[in-house]
Amino acid sequence: MIYTRDLEVDDIKVFNNYFKKLGFNIGNLKSYSKIYVLISGGFDSTLLAEWISYNYPEKTYFVNCYNPYEQSIVLHYYSKKNNFMQIKPNKNDHLNYGSVLKESFMKLPQAFELKKRKKYSKRIFPCCYHIKHKHFYKDKRFKEENSVVISGIKRGWFSKENMAFTNE
Repeated sequence: MIYTRDLEVDDIKVFNNYFKKLGFNIGNLKSYSKIYVLISGGFDSTLLAEWISYNYPEKTYFVNCYNPYEQSIVLHYYSKKNNFMQIKPNKNDHLNYGSVLKESFMKLPQAFELKKRKKYSKRIFPCCYHIKHKHFYKDKRFKEENSVVISGIKRGWFSKENMAFTNE
């Protein structure tokens, strides 16, 4: 069983300071009618999901891109929420998760080298494309007018790496 509690004022202050340092402005989401937040079950996506949901509870949707190797208590917790959805690759894609993940792990040395030269991009990893982004572009739910998909917090607000797309 996972321990959960309601967020408190002090929690929100910590979250606000954390995201402010990253250059995030929660007010940028105010105009969207639906906010889809990708959750993997890890620290970053969970923190982002909780913060956005606290600020916009009526229009936040938690989205997990199914990966049989990525399971956690946190994902189990979110899966019980009414505003949770999980997207899976089309069966016609014949996605082999093991092969995609192996290919991604094999690119770690290249990623470290690119990072040293300040040219790193997670686009070198095929897992992000095949398991996450490809399915956002195909799924009609995420193309609704005035919706936004948030897929991460690492690079700052509204960067192309963090937003699969917006529909304004």
